[in-house]
Amino acid sequence: MGLFLLLIIAVVLVNPESKNADIKLKAEFVITLTWPDESKDDIDLMLKLPNGLVVNFNNKDHTFAALDRDDLGQKSDKIVLPDGEIIIVKENFEHITIRRKMAGEHIVNAVLWAKRDSGPTTANIKVEQLNPYKLIYAKDMVFNETKQEETAVRFTIRNGKVEDVSSMFESVLEFDERP
Repeated sequence: MGLFLLLIIAVVLVNPESKNADIKLKAEFVITLTWPDESKDDIDLMLKLPNGLVVNFNNKDHTFAALDRDDLGQKSDKIVLPDGEIIIVKENFEHITIRRKMAGEHIVNAVLWAKRDSGPTTANIKVEQLNPYKLIYAKDMVFNETKQEETAVRFTIRNGKVEDVSSMFESVLEFDERP
């Protein structure tokens, strides 16, 4: 019995205590674009920052913001593992993370880059402030044709607060940008 107790104590002492990761992620806003998982359409999320830079499929990372995922619709749903096994992940979404509250106007747009489905495709854009949490804006948008660009929301940050929320259209993309 004593030997058994010593074994248990040894196991407890050998196994290190688990702790949370030391990685600290900083984000102030998350912008999410979603559309039907079965859709073949390629819809792109874009953000024009107050300094004029545009975060999109061609410019994924800027000092204060980054496109975390460029989804190509059904085209990016297939994953081939090293052993040749194929996995299909049917999720259509893109995220832009804003890491710092930059004073000025932010413009959030989406463009239907490639229309592969018949009929309209409805997409949802959501802007969430994280610190403290607040839903800034959520909107469904309908896309009908290739290269259709829509402004989901525009908002201004003044003194660290979101103001002047609207959806007046402004194009942020030159269509010859895509490689």
